[in-house]
Amino acid sequence: MVDIFKLGIAIALVLGGLWAFYGFANYPNYIRALFPVFGVVLGLIIIFYWCGFGRSFIRYVHDSVSEFKKVVWPARNDAVRMTMFVIAFVAVLSVFIYLVDALISWLFFDILLKRG
Repeated sequence: MVDIFKLGIAIALVLGGLWAFYGFANYPNYIRALFPVFGVVLGLIIIFYWCGFGRSFIRYVHDSVSEFKKVVWPARNDAVRMTMFVIAFVAVLSVFIYLVDALISWLFFDILLKRG
């Protein structure tokens, strides 16, 4: 419940920044543009550092980066060879799908409907 209240404060800051942008129309644009920027920055600070789900998201990103560093990447030759294999397979599969589509189309239009 407390996190929802904090999220409401963050949303209010963002909306207040937008309101200030349009409310102070007589100010120069470079000053008016700071209002929504500050609203968004303050809202994100509240969400990421003051709310529980923001902290859990930061922990998730940190754990993902640490797991990413543990991955054993293949050697360059293996990566290039597998990439070429995938490209060749996609090319062969594309030709096969085109031929099957052409056959079905020929069967349907020329044989069944006799529309040639």
